[in-house]
Amino acid sequence: MKKLVAAAALIMALLGSSAACPADAQGAANVRLVKRFIKEIDQAARSNDPHKEVRAVAERYMSADYIQHSRVIAPGREGYIQLLTQASPPPAPKNLAFFGEGEFVFWITQTNPPGESGRPKLNFNVVRVVDGKLQEHWDSH
Repeated sequence: MKKLVAAAALIMALLGSSAACPADAQGAANVRLVKRFIKEIDQAARSNDPHKEVRAVAERYMSADYIQHSRVIAPGREGYIQLLTQASPPPAPKNLAFFGEGEFVFWITQTNPPGESGRPKLNFNVVRVVDGKLQEHWDSH
């Protein structure tokens, strides 16, 4: 997986350092959707009522039958909600680059895992957007 993340980082760097490098109109729209979702879900997780706010954002942006492919997030939309409403939500990653192609949005994040010293970790994410909703997500965590 580390080689995949490194290759994705190289590709994104070659595409340029702009915040979004859309390949087509649908891809560009989906990049904007994913960026709005990321911003709103992070704000909701840090709100005074994260259980209510995270659920509202998740239901607005994620399909009811959302599929999560991750070793660190429980399945489905409820798994994602559970992760972000725990006692202390994970630190927000730094989003380095986005690329949209059709129904897929690819992006690279940088995290500094709590309690771990050394270099920050790069993670690769892919989300599939169907009918304006996040339908499926893969990550390299």
